Amino acid sequence: MASLAAFQPSAYMAVYCASKAFVLPFTEALWAENRGSGVCVLALCPGATETGFFNVIGTTDAAGGMTLASPKKVVQAGFRGVSKDEVIS
Repeated sequence: MASLAAFQPSAYMAVYCASKAFVLPFTEALWAENRGSGVCVLALCPGATETGFFNVIGTTDAAGGMTLASPKKVVQAGFRGVSKDEVIS
């Protein structure tokens, strides 16, 4: 599980963004190594999603008033990505 945070640094979330940024090239390498083996690999990069994440970081709001995606929509996007043999969705 990656995140849109993988594509940009964010103040006060440096470690989170850096760990998500690591996930992208790691996933791309795993995807390439497993191509044609029947193993599906995908870096799912959702934006703000309706989970307990915001409660954990001490707020109930997404940055900039973003609309939260439902977990169901995020999962559906992941399945679409896998079905298309995408490496990043």
